[in-house]
Amino acid sequence: MSTRLYPLFISFLGSLGLAVSLAFLAGAFLAFQPGWEEWAEFFVPRAVFLVAIPYVLLLSYLFLRAQLGLWFLRRGKVEEAIAYCEPRLTHSLMRSRGEALGNRIALARAFVWRGDYERARELLAKADSPPKRGRARLELARWRMEVALREENLVRCHRAFDEVAGQLRPASARRELEACRAELALREGDRGAFETALGRANWKGKSLPRTQWVEVLGALRFDPTVGSAGKIGNKDDADLAVHLEVLDSIQEALLNLLPQVEGEVLSIRAELLYRDGHLEEARQQLASLESARCDARSRYEAERVRALVEAL
Repeated sequence: MSTRLYPLFISFLGSLGLAVSLAFLAGAFLAFQPGWEEWAEFFVPRAVFLVAIPYVLLLSYLFLRAQLGLWFLRRGKVEEAIAYCEPRLTHSLMRSRGEALGNRIALARAFVWRGDYERARELLAKADSPPKRGRARLELARWRMEVALREENLVRCHRAFDEVAGQLRPASARRELEACRAELALREGDRGAFETALGRANWKGKSLPRTQWVEVLGALRFDPTVGSAGKIGNKDDADLAVHLEVLDSIQEALLNLLPQVEGEVLSIRAELLYRDGHLEEARQQLASLESARCDARSRYEAERVRALVEAL
């Protein structure tokens, strides 16, 4: 559905739910008034079923409204997400704490999309009375970790994880958090913690693009055959081909999540090509970085891989 029509549809749904609710209350009032016996005979036996109509409409409206910021982001409409979420960050009589927190996380993600990590960090740090448990709490911790990882602040990343270390449910949100924990361990060179977190991230479900990305990074960092000189590839060609295939399959989903990681993704792809002996292709891949979105971490990886390739 069009990004212009969908918000209008949600507003219409809310108006319709409110109108039907008022109509139901009016009907209930009239059913007990003198002279409305025929209406009472129709309404009273069906009241339980009729009340479900406004109930479903209003619940649908509240649910869809709370997801609207994320809906914009999934379609790449960052400015629309910011315009919608920014005025809706505090709870009120008409907005629950959960909805306000969801808008705050969506707004922070929009700033992550832009590469404005400072603004995203401030938004996430100022979350008003976050829940102690639940999906929203894990989402909040996860995006605090994502921002800290891009800013290379590993201490803050540890702190965000430790705040929810004992919360294992819901499993899907926990798996995304563990993918961040695995990348944190990778940055620290802690292979044991990396493998533990990666195992939890892959537990009970299909591997997520975020997890597959960390797996590719881990293969380059921890596999002793990857860094050997020789054919630059003492590592089996089949393994390198698998990593390249995985990287190509997840690139679009990963960039929809973290657009500024594009430079790092292309750098890692160039390194895989280099390790496989395709030096010219690796150089071409590095040349494409000029038009890629890059943050400080991506630029660091680009320079590291460029030095690796040019040293040969």
